Amino acid sequence: MGSDGFDAVLAAGLTAIPSAVAVFSPDARILWSNRSMTRLVSGDEGPADLTAAFTDALDGASPLRGALDAVADDVATRLDRVELTTANGTISREAWVGPIPCPDDVPDEMAQWKGCSLVVLPPEEERLHPLLANTYDIIAVLGPDGTIRYANPAAGRLMAYEGAVMAGTSAIDLVHPDDQAMVIEGLADPSSIAEDPLQLRLRFGDDEWHHCLVHIANLLDDPSVGGIVVTVHDITDQVQAHDELVRSEQWVRRILTQLTDVVVVFDSAGEITYISPSITKLNGTASDIHVGTSAFGDIHPDDLGEVTQAVSTLLEDPEAEVRVTFRLRHDDGHYVWVEAVASNGLVDPAVRGIIATVRDISTLKQAEQMFRGLVDAAPDAMVVVDHDGTFVLVNERAAQMFGWTADELIGRPVETLIPESLREAHVEHRAGYRRRPTRRMMGQGRELVARHRDGTSIPVEVSLSPHETHLGPVVSAAIRDITEQRETQRALEAALRGEQEVVRRLEEADALKAEFVSTVAHELRNPLTTISGFAHLIEQAASTGEVSSAQIPVLAARVTANANRLLEMIEQLLRFSRLEAGRADLDRRTSPLSEAVQQSIDLLGDTLAEHELAVAVPADLLMWADVDGIANVIRNLLSNAAKFGPPGSTITVEGRATDEGVEVSVTDEGPGVTPAQRAQVFDQFHQTDSGREKGGTGLGLSIARRYVQLHQGRIWLDGDHDGGARFCFVLPHGGR
Repeated sequence: MGSDGFDAVLAAGLTAIPSAVAVFSPDARILWSNRSMTRLVSGDEGPADLTAAFTDALDGASPLRGALDAVADDVATRLDRVELTTANGTISREAWVGPIPCPDDVPDEMAQWKGCSLVVLPPEEERLHPLLANTYDIIAVLGPDGTIRYANPAAGRLMAYEGAVMAGTSAIDLVHPDDQAMVIEGLADPSSIAEDPLQLRLRFGDDEWHHCLVHIANLLDDPSVGGIVVTVHDITDQVQAHDELVRSEQWVRRILTQLTDVVVVFDSAGEITYISPSITKLNGTASDIHVGTSAFGDIHPDDLGEVTQAVSTLLEDPEAEVRVTFRLRHDDGHYVWVEAVASNGLVDPAVRGIIATVRDISTLKQAEQMFRGLVDAAPDAMVVVDHDGTFVLVNERAAQMFGWTADELIGRPVETLIPESLREAHVEHRAGYRRRPTRRMMGQGRELVARHRDGTSIPVEVSLSPHETHLGPVVSAAIRDITEQRETQRALEAALRGEQEVVRRLEEADALKAEFVSTVAHELRNPLTTISGFAHLIEQAASTGEVSSAQIPVLAARVTANANRLLEMIEQLLRFSRLEAGRADLDRRTSPLSEAVQQSIDLLGDTLAEHELAVAVPADLLMWADVDGIANVIRNLLSNAAKFGPPGSTITVEGRATDEGVEVSVTDEGPGVTPAQRAQVFDQFHQTDSGREKGGTGLGLSIARRYVQLHQGRIWLDGDHDGGARFCFVLPHGGR
């Protein structure tokens, strides 16, 4: 369609502008387009088919069609993208859609444009303006003399100048004086401008020099530019960070130079990537000769296995930290004891290696060896445990005491030497001591026992001492086997108890002897008084004739009976004395038990006269014994039975063979023995109240017991017998 009805100047202007312009009718038909629109659609291929180009863009649901419909409401719309089908393929462009203003009194020749829309597609380069304005880089175009022809809108904002950097300003004036020479040289010979960026210092609006990375492109021969394009990126923060990093590295290197410890970094293959200068102090070699060599090359062969195992542990567990002691070869050929603490830094991009801190512990090792020598020479068992209760040192005395070797105990928990029943409690005691460590005896007030390897218990005394070492807190323990001391103490205690018992017995004996002397004196006085009295009567009868001749035999018999009684008492005292002094000689022979029984009965004829006597002893029952001694035992038992049995009562004597030997019993029908008196009935000088009333020395049963014991037999009071008393004794079977 021609341009009839348009003002000629306006039509020419729309045709010449770089923006592509088209006029659409109210029903979305193209009425007119300028030259830029034609070139955009057809290129150099001939006339443009605008209808075909906008077919897809004018689809009923398209943004462009919606914008054209909105024009009827006098609404102007910006579209980010409108796709056109052109000779060069489908293109996407920004578009502005707005109404053509036509007043009501528009001339008739203009009425045809009433209600139409104007579609403007700005040139592509205009889309770059927002990018240039919002970029974080400064973009400028310089003339050959360095004058700024163009600077993007962001230049003023980024460089902190008031407003944009104005054309006509010399770029060289913004360059640090020390850097201007290279800029002037490049402007003088633009062909020499390198592709690599320059690092320059530029003055920004804050009047500070900023470090910048400057890219320079010589586009003087490009007619669309005709200048030198400069892109400036502010790297001040990066430069300052780098400088700080360099200063920090220099600071660290200075510290590493002064350290006596050596810092070594090596990769997973064991190749050293860094070693601090302090290696010279440690083994006399320069640090630079080690980089690239094996970290294990100077380690003593005997220690190499332990070191490589520690490194393997680090490689398997990146979170682990290992500590290992080994010998490192010095430059002069001898070996230095060192301790290394290593951690895994392979995953750290700043390290990418295993970091080890190596410390010279030769002096400490010498002291440790001296200490170990002293510990091994100690007479007591000595052990050292760490804060976890693990043995770290054991002397030979301790190993011998508990049945282990020193190497077997090292690394084991201290509870290895504690009886199983006490281990749980010991763990709690050890935790309490760790909270309040002091030098003291262990288990004060308690008897301590340790466990031998074979499970037996050893009484011990333990002295504890806490120490701080390079390995952390440890506790040394001196352990003493007090088995002999305990046995000696027990023997002394037993001896003391024995002495106390002897003293008690002596005191009792003294008391009994005092009582015995009183009793004997009384008992001896009675028959003596009787003898004296009857002798006086006989003497008086002989001189005065007051006593008849018939009474004299009776009086003489009384004198004889009391004399016999006195002799019996004296014989008992002599017999007791011999037994207590150990001078009793036994004439053992095989003989019938009935022989000793009959001998006893014959000697006690008058004593037994008022009692019935029942004897049940087999004639063939033999015994291996001293007949007089056993007869004395039986006589004492019969005498007691006659003393306590009422006149006319029966005294029974029985003998029988048992599995234990020949058993003899004597039973009376007297009042018996009370339970309270049973325990003392065989004690020497002991008499019951009724016994004292009936007279006697209190030695009969004691003598009987002693004779039975000399025959390796036993004697007892039958507690199960009802009524009276039944005394029994048993002798070994007869025969040699």
